[in-house]
Amino acid sequence: MEKPNLFEKRLERMHNTIDLIPTKIEDIDLIMSWESKEPNVTSWSREKHEATLNNPHFLHLFISRKSIDVIPVGYSILEKDSPDESSVEFIRLVISDEYKNKGYGVLAFEDIWDLVFNKLKYSRIWHDVFVENEKAVKLYEKLGYKKFKTSIDPTSGRDLIFYEMSSNDYFSRGKVDSASDI
Repeated sequence: MEKPNLFEKRLERMHNTIDLIPTKIEDIDLIMSWESKEPNVTSWSREKHEATLNNPHFLHLFISRKSIDVIPVGYSILEKDSPDESSVEFIRLVISDEYKNKGYGVLAFEDIWDLVFNKLKYSRIWHDVFVENEKAVKLYEKLGYKKFKTSIDPTSGRDLIFYEMSSNDYFSRGKVDSASDI
């Protein structure tokens, strides 16, 4: 068996990092193509995506690999203003098929938490997930999210679980290093 090249492994770790950048209007077609492939994501119209780009209450973020060129990996949407104005709703995170199960989702969570808790100074991030999305449920629980309620999605009639993470939970938890830890 051939011994792994340590330089190649180090290089892959260096490239296995991401940037969160504001989504541009020209990214919407790619985002909608990723979204359409996800059975557990409610697809948005082009108009709804475009409206969030210009709405100061939303953060529509394009996720790319750190590189000289922008290499698309996925996207995320956060709503900054919740009713109590101390929380952020994590609306969605979608990773493209090419980059799934390679740790990019975990990296995106880490960067999003840093943004929410360290830079924006919010005290809580929350989101919902369809019960049958077992992979996501397992991921959220492994990442330290806590279940706080259940409900039924009014649009689809599907069961939802609501998860949250407080800034205290974030600062006291251990890191999950990769998709292989999940």
